[in-house]
Amino acid sequence: MPSSRRNGPASSNPRGNSEESRVALSELCEAYYSPVLAFVRVQVRDEDRARDLTQEFFARLLKKMASPNSIPPAAASVPTSLPP
Repeated sequence: MPSSRRNGPASSNPRGNSEESRVALSELCEAYYSPVLAFVRVQVRDEDRARDLTQEFFARLLKKMASPNSIPPAAASVPTSLPP
């Protein structure tokens, strides 16, 4: 999985409304779109359906992240690196 390049407030507050937060969220979705699509593609074995489901996954994720009480801050943060 990709590591986060951000260490500032935007990475610790995914619900921020700043331009930096929007850019960070966009980068996060872009970085994880292909791995999520690959996983879904294996599960459904239909390219069009896999793309639709992947798009729906990200739409639901973004909607949940926009809700102030849906994701605890600790669960919403992205690690800057993965353990070995």
